[in-house]
Amino acid sequence: MGLPVDENGCKLILTTRKLDVCNQMECQVSVKVETLLENEAWHSFMKNLGRTKAFPPEVENIARSVAQECRGLPLGIVVVSGSMRGTEDIHEWRNALEALKEANFTEECMKEKVFGVLRISYTRLNDAMAQRCFLHMALYPEDYMTERSELIRYFMDIRLICSRSREVEYHRGHTLVNKLLNVCLLESVKRTNISGQETEELKMHDLLRDMAIHMMRSRYMVKAGLHLREIPEEAKWTENLEGVSLMGNLIEGIPEGIATKCPRLKFLRLSNNTSLKALPNAFFENMPALQVLDLSRTNIKFLPCSTSNLKNLIALLLGGCRGLELVPSVEKMEELRTLDLCESGIRDAPEGLERLVNLRSFDLNGSDPRKLPLGVLPKLAHLQYLNLGSKFYAAGREIMSMRNLEDLKCNFADENEFNLYTAYLNDGKGPKKWDLRLGCVDYDEALIGSMEDYNKIVRLSCIAQGWQWEERLLLPREVELLIIERLVEDDLRSLMNIPSFQQVTNMKACMIGKVKSMECVVLLSMDFLSHRYSHLRSLEFLRLDTLEDLRVLVEVEENFAAASAFLRVLSKNNTFWGLKKLEISKCCKMKKLLTHSLLPLLANLEVLSIQCCSEVEELIKVTGDQTTSALTLPKLRTLVLRDLHALESICSSTIVCNSLEYITLEGCCKLRRIPLRVCLPQEAEPPSSYLSSAGSRTLQRIEITYNDMGCSMRYMFSCVDFWPLPNLFHRRWLPILVADL
Repeated sequence: MGLPVDENGCKLILTTRKLDVCNQMECQVSVKVETLLENEAWHSFMKNLGRTKAFPPEVENIARSVAQECRGLPLGIVVVSGSMRGTEDIHEWRNALEALKEANFTEECMKEKVFGVLRISYTRLNDAMAQRCFLHMALYPEDYMTERSELIRYFMDIRLICSRSREVEYHRGHTLVNKLLNVCLLESVKRTNISGQETEELKMHDLLRDMAIHMMRSRYMVKAGLHLREIPEEAKWTENLEGVSLMGNLIEGIPEGIATKCPRLKFLRLSNNTSLKALPNAFFENMPALQVLDLSRTNIKFLPCSTSNLKNLIALLLGGCRGLELVPSVEKMEELRTLDLCESGIRDAPEGLERLVNLRSFDLNGSDPRKLPLGVLPKLAHLQYLNLGSKFYAAGREIMSMRNLEDLKCNFADENEFNLYTAYLNDGKGPKKWDLRLGCVDYDEALIGSMEDYNKIVRLSCIAQGWQWEERLLLPREVELLIIERLVEDDLRSLMNIPSFQQVTNMKACMIGKVKSMECVVLLSMDFLSHRYSHLRSLEFLRLDTLEDLRVLVEVEENFAAASAFLRVLSKNNTFWGLKKLEISKCCKMKKLLTHSLLPLLANLEVLSIQCCSEVEELIKVTGDQTTSALTLPKLRTLVLRDLHALESICSSTIVCNSLEYITLEGCCKLRRIPLRVCLPQEAEPPSSYLSSAGSRTLQRIEITYNDMGCSMRYMFSCVDFWPLPNLFHRRWLPILVADL
């Protein structure tokens, strides 16, 4: 929408099914036309049926289900309702519903008027790889949601996306997904996970899935998510089948005598049949062309012997098979590219593993093999992705010999092996992406959260007693995310206690949890102007969780003679610390965040979240003489304070926060004032205004939960310099607030 054609202000509105057209035509506003809401869809369905009287209740329930199968797509609603016009028999309605669920249509109107139109987007992709990926999405059950990264990795594992480099494949996968989204062949849903991270999940519209299944009908059998308890009868396993999807059913077993003769079958997906415990020994004998076998998240204990003869197999997916005890010999699977044994119960590595010379991806994460013989890994010369998880201890020299690795995740047995491989990385060698672990096995994923944005990760956990930080630990210089959790030793007073920490060049994030000895994160000492603190410039995200002895974020040594010079440096620029997001929780000895003289350390801070710290009395402590210069947090946008039962004040002086947009207060019953000076919307400004006339952000929302009354409300505030909170929730204030809202 927009496109001024001449000086008179003539404008155009375009309609297109391709977002790329809008971009190429330099549209000023692009508006996605969403599908109809359920009530709108039902109204449209009934209107197009042309009924003058209501259905009987039992028929109406089925008719509503038929309408819901169109998932709000107007084209589908018009065609389906038109085909059912004048139909009264409940059996015909039930038959139509079943046909929609199984994409088994006989009506020509569905094939021509719906699929014919929808197929235009598929045909105009002009990209065979994107078309294959689209059709493969139809093998998932109806309404199945999958995370973008998980879907792309699956496409890579089964070789729908092929390239010499795994990194190139990953970028290509994102490009293909974007292409499918831009022409509305896939739908995107944004969700927030348990760690507060936003994730993107993808799904296929039901009618598009029906179209895809219809296109593949002669070559694929798709019975996914239909609650089947048995596999389809033998007659349906025809010789021309190339793919079978039975994933997401309730299949418990497969009869021993069944003879499936499928010489062309390439894809077989039985994943998410959690009741499936066994397969017949001869089940794969007549599937010589099988390339992808997906048994992930089933309850099988053993793979049949006939699995060993699948010479053309390129992907064997057994992730999540926790009952799996044994995988037969894989020595004949010389074409195998992907072997996924993550979160499986396997105890011994499969025989013949060293013969998989073409293996590109090997995942043992979450499994606990009793042994992986020395010398096996170096023979997997083409391996690009290796995930040994945290339960299997890797040998540094073996990993160093694998020159084609692009993505490595492994745990080292001791500091010597860890330091050996770290030195190798510091010499500019090794993969571009790694996740190195040292210590015990179980990491708190809730603490860690999403790590998709980081390519180089180090995790330290449960290191044994006797550890000497000063002498032993060598960190990779290029680490982007450092995680320290559940240390046994008590000498890690601050991050400055790790000498190699000073050599880190580009660390973006640090997460520290359940460390008893840490009293502060940064300790400022005499050599503050040296390179010792230079690495803090790149640190943007810091999360502190359950640090029993933490008293303050930053501490200055008592004999710090150069303190005044240091403070002058801080007041002149904001390049000392690049911290943008700070999260602190369950640090029960912390009484303050830091002193007012150190506030310039947070000059780049955008998000501050402090939760469940029961001893915090004041965030910014004004010490010595009352400060005369204005305190400021110039970039702070979000402030979250939850369950700080001792908090009485944010600061005794006013803090200027010209970028503050959101304030959330919950369980701060002693807080009496919010001394934050903010930019407020002008009277003529709409509430959704993002920037004030001066270019600063304006306060958008204050959300307060006052626990004594169980009351939660959002209020566009007009004055926050002094605010008596308890009076706000007095009964006489509630009508005024509701009226203002």
